[in-house]
Amino acid sequence: MSVSEGRTGVGEVVERGVEEEAEEAQVAEPGGRDRWCEGSKLLFQPGYLKVLKSLALSGQLQRYNLRSVVWRLFLNVLPEDQLLWETVTTSSREKYDDVKRKHVMDPHQVTASLDVALNNPLSQSEESPWNRFFQDNDLRQLVSQDVVRTFPDNQFFRQDDVQQMMEDILFCYVKENPDLGYRQGMHELLAPILFVMNAEMRDVERDESLTPVLKVVMDPSFIEHDTYAIFTELMEMVEPWYSCTGLEADQVKARQQASLAQRKNMSRDPRTSRPFEDNSEFYGPSSAISRKLDVVHNILLKKADEVLYHHLKQLSIPAQTYGIRWIRLLFGREFPLPNVLEVWDALFADGPSLVDYMCVSMLMHIREVLIEGDYATSMHHLMHFPTVYEVNYLIQRSLHLRNPSQHPSPRVWAHRHHHQQHNPPSLPTHPSPLSTPTTQLQKPSRPKQAGAMAKQALTSAGKQLIWRREEEEEREKEVRRQPTPRPPLALQDPSPL
Repeated sequence: MSVSEGRTGVGEVVERGVEEEAEEAQVAEPGGRDRWCEGSKLLFQPGYLKVLKSLALSGQLQRYNLRSVVWRLFLNVLPEDQLLWETVTTSSREKYDDVKRKHVMDPHQVTASLDVALNNPLSQSEESPWNRFFQDNDLRQLVSQDVVRTFPDNQFFRQDDVQQMMEDILFCYVKENPDLGYRQGMHELLAPILFVMNAEMRDVERDESLTPVLKVVMDPSFIEHDTYAIFTELMEMVEPWYSCTGLEADQVKARQQASLAQRKNMSRDPRTSRPFEDNSEFYGPSSAISRKLDVVHNILLKKADEVLYHHLKQLSIPAQTYGIRWIRLLFGREFPLPNVLEVWDALFADGPSLVDYMCVSMLMHIREVLIEGDYATSMHHLMHFPTVYEVNYLIQRSLHLRNPSQHPSPRVWAHRHHHQQHNPPSLPTHPSPLSTPTTQLQKPSRPKQAGAMAKQALTSAGKQLIWRREEEEEREKEVRRQPTPRPPLALQDPSPL
């Protein structure tokens, strides 16, 4: 399959809620290809996979523009043996071509030798290409209504070519997995993958320093194919969190059909509405995700912070009200896109069990506002997670909660690593359309460079202040969690008779 040509480098994205960095983020940073060249050397060192996982867990993977390869390694799209990469990649792309030919069909092109009783638009037979076409069209409309509202503020996802790729990938996945079907939220798992693949694969498409095997792996003509491969493996990991029992699946399907019928009769632009407006699809007392959230709340949170656990219980805030979105979207709504990618680095490197502890880490991060707040205030913060200036702090706390003997507390980690921190490479909110010619990112002028350096220094100082403040808060929390010691019996006042 041919993919329209174009290029987008690793440019700029303004982090949500960080107004002081907005101006700096408007300047596209050069050097994405240099970072790729530096990082690609890691792929051919002994024990490279262990090094990559360490970089992912420490928040350093973003320095190398390697996600388009590394995510494939973490999710087993590519094997560890580099000698097999070309064969495996070619086979995967051929498989997607076969899937697309199988499911993307035009009844007008069906051979005329087919029985006229079947090959006509009025036939209701399951074997009729027209009946199948109409059923598929309903599915495509269901997928499309989500795709058009993906990351509404990011111009990359407003491009027709991008939306068509997303629709085709989701459609083919659902046709290949009819038992699961289409679930709201799948498009938000697909979008970051496509964003990364397009940005990085096009950034190095004319790089003559690529090895022969990397030229195959990074061929931008197959962005859609490789994105489908990663998305399929990701869905394999999260599929239990989307699955429903037989009765629940019927109810979900009925709601989808009703929603589709309602939208057909509505004049509003679907881009103005938000996915997950109706969360009824995501509630099922017997679903795996509900049981998972029960463990997160009633076991892990209770063990980590019993005071917070009892407070949320007293407010009657079940974990399902916020946790279903957190988990099914892999926290994609809770952070700006650059931070989401950093979280995904860690989740893909470590595995799905880290998701549970990430939920607990996030709850503990906003502990004070939850403890001091009423039901409405707490729900607001749970559904609109506050800005996190160092998302890897949450990741380190997650690792520590799961295995404190192997991972230091986040305040110790912050002390060790604050001198290594850097501003992460920003991401493009306005990448070049797939159909436009290549454009070179321009270096900022000297005044802007000076301003950027000053802001970087201020940001670094601010982070150190935040770490010190969080360290003090952690110590205070530990003191509050300790039971008040009772005085020795000899010092107690005698009880009145």
